[in-house]
Amino acid sequence: MRKNSTYSYDSPLLMLVIGLVAFGTVELYSASSPQTIYGSNTHFLLRHLFWVVLGSGSFIFFSTFNYKKLNNWAFVLIICSIIIVILGYVFSPEGEQSRWLIYTSSGNKITTSDFARFALIIFTASFLDKTKNLGEFKTILPYLTITGFMVVLVAFQRDFSTAGIMAVWIFTILFIAGVKLSQLLTLAGSITPFAILYLVGYQKERISAWINSDKFSTTANWQSGNSQMALGSAGWFGKGIGDSEIKQGLLPQAHTDFIFSVIGEEVGFIVLILILIAFFWLFYRGIKIAKHTPDAFGMYLSIGIVLYIMLYFLINVGYVTGLLPTTGLPMPFFSYGGTNTVITMSILGILLNISRYSNSKLSKHHGRVYA
Repeated sequence: MRKNSTYSYDSPLLMLVIGLVAFGTVELYSASSPQTIYGSNTHFLLRHLFWVVLGSGSFIFFSTFNYKKLNNWAFVLIICSIIIVILGYVFSPEGEQSRWLIYTSSGNKITTSDFARFALIIFTASFLDKTKNLGEFKTILPYLTITGFMVVLVAFQRDFSTAGIMAVWIFTILFIAGVKLSQLLTLAGSITPFAILYLVGYQKERISAWINSDKFSTTANWQSGNSQMALGSAGWFGKGIGDSEIKQGLLPQAHTDFIFSVIGEEVGFIVLILILIAFFWLFYRGIKIAKHTPDAFGMYLSIGIVLYIMLYFLINVGYVTGLLPTTGLPMPFFSYGGTNTVITMSILGILLNISRYSNSKLSKHHGRVYA
């Protein structure tokens, strides 16, 4: 029997994260370079690099921090995240959307819902690990009460897209855990009418514009229309990195929600396909890690992490290509956004940490023990 002082990480996962972060940084600089409102075309690049460094530190920390300890902090994290979301209301200046928490006099801000989804993943994994008889609705009622309150808070921030994706994620993970589909459909059916009534003007306009894309091609749907034209003009190999035309005023803030169309225009369909493969491979690595994780908490954490990333990615690609109504959700690794970058790298650090114990179990299956 051979012992080793360290477990082995999932190296393909690590290489994927490094590659996506690096390529995402290059494309973010390209997409944001026309933005000179702050006096420099490197403003967003430098800020993004700051967040990448901070996120890398968080990634390293969580990759070495025993994920099992998070189980004991799950309830505290969910309560703290709810408080952070509420603080967005309390400290929001008049006229400012409360989805952001302003933390400096110059207007620097963090997106409070990013902390909510971080805590939600951990809290859900902890609840599913500790709860028996998930087939009974009364068993999951306390969980739904807490997470439902959080989703409502985010929705009242006028961040209906994030609230919606949180709700979809919750229903999906509960179904995976074994909650009856009939119960989930009943719950969804009871919530949907209220959600529809809550939709504000611009959200209804986006849905209407998506349904009647030709009618709104120059108004509410013009961003999506320009995005599709950019993708259509890209060809197999694109126009070259830095040579996108759509970022030159045809798509304001192209470095945020619609960055995928800039990427497509510059690098072409072949690289877009490779990006799709990379995200699906990331999902596959997460599911493989979950399959070989020695405890239920780690399994649900792994599934929850990659499910969240894939939902964000697929929905972003969906509305950029016109398959879904515009929602404004960022693309992981590529879209500009400080808290989104840090939280994404944090949860992937947790996933990498879980892989150490998954690999340990696999090694035992091959007659080796790492301790």
